[in-house]
Amino acid sequence: MKFYILILFLFFSCLDTPNSSLKVNSSSKKIEQNTTTTRLIDDEIPTTTTTLDDNGHGDGSNPGGPTDSAPIVFEVSDSNIELNLNEEVMIPFKVKALDEFSGGDVTLEIENSFDDIEVSLNVDQFSLEPNESQDVILKVTTIDMSPSFKDEKIKLLLKAGEGEKSETRFEFNFTVEATLIIGVTSDAVPHTYNLKTKSVCLRAHGGDGARIIYKNMTMNFGENGNGPCMHAEPPTLDHCRVAERLAPGEEFIQKRVPESAGKVDSLFYNHFENSDNIGRRIYFNLDPGEQQGKCDE
Repeated sequence: MKFYILILFLFFSCLDTPNSSLKVNSSSKKIEQNTTTTRLIDDEIPTTTTTLDDNGHGDGSNPGGPTDSAPIVFEVSDSNIELNLNEEVMIPFKVKALDEFSGGDVTLEIENSFDDIEVSLNVDQFSLEPNESQDVILKVTTIDMSPSFKDEKIKLLLKAGEGEKSETRFEFNFTVEATLIIGVTSDAVPHTYNLKTKSVCLRAHGGDGARIIYKNMTMNFGENGNGPCMHAEPPTLDHCRVAERLAPGEEFIQKRVPESAGKVDSLFYNHFENSDNIGRRIYFNLDPGEQQGKCDE
């Protein structure tokens, strides 16, 4: 006897986001809030069918083509995740049992992992009855030492039915950019930044290398032309343009530091506020483990 599981990807037209300091870029439909990002898309993902034999294994066949319904469906607004370094995203989705589901326990797990990247689910075991759904949140967190890559997959495995015999898989497309945004979040002296540690440690990144972007993340620091200007040590990084201090929301995009530059570093602080100089540094092209002692505090 064969079981047919059809994975339907349904999309919501919008997602709820917390009400604070939102910046919307309508061209990409990207909504940003600090380091938490939610994305909306228009394109639908094609329906996929998985066929299981009596032992619960897929045989790759699909007699008669896709059916009209399935016992379990995923409802997700966007299956694409794009993060910079030192960012976090929370993706809400639903696991819904359709009318023909017989009811019972459901387990959900993440099948793969990444170095220096945290991927977790807020719930991984629950029970469903026909036409019931479970809200789930996928949380993905990068740090400064995370690797960068394009078009990897975060793979979810759902098991349901008696003896968890039925399996359904779902994949998020996952990209991490070799970009780190260092944001000034307060005009207090020394300034506060959106960093978990005083200094920043980056591993080597392929291609053109890692890129630093300085950003004034405050609401009013610099509105009178007295905003921060980030000091740097050439040739590793370019010094700020002292005549163009950052107004609230503005960015200063640094040149990239390629792997070929070797293990280099640069001091950073607000050039116009000497008391902000407390020894913060950016270390480039470190090997995993070399951040210890440099970026611990």
